[in-house]
Amino acid sequence: VASENDYSSFYPKSDLVTKAAHGFVAGQPVRVSVDGSGVSSWALAQATADLSQVATHFVVAVVDTNTFRVSNAGFWAIPGLTVYGPLLLGATAGGVVSSVSALPSNVAIQPLGIADATGLHINITSYVRDVTP
Repeated sequence: VASENDYSSFYPKSDLVTKAAHGFVAGQPVRVSVDGSGVSSWALAQATADLSQVATHFVVAVVDTNTFRVSNAGFWAIPGLTVYGPLLLGATAGGVVSSVSALPSNVAIQPLGIADATGLHINITSYVRDVTP
């Protein structure tokens, strides 16, 4: 007999975040920073030589101008994605690319997941594979 939480590992987890006038859109990679007091700040992620800029989450839904939903794993049906295939963090803030050759030199290479016509398969880890030559 199935019971509550039997299948919880199969369902994606997400967090609802409130940030005044955030300006994010669904499908953008973002990063969260937490200060010594436990206060979180959210910003667009991007591939740079500074590893503090790498992605920690994707915006998977925008509720309103002050509220958005993020996740770092699972499948999310996000319409209007412009890049399909394997996704890497792009050098433009909030951007993604599908090939290492699309990145400038000396930036972190961070795999983020796979996008297809049905949505986004997210698998973000803190792992950064390499720095482009």
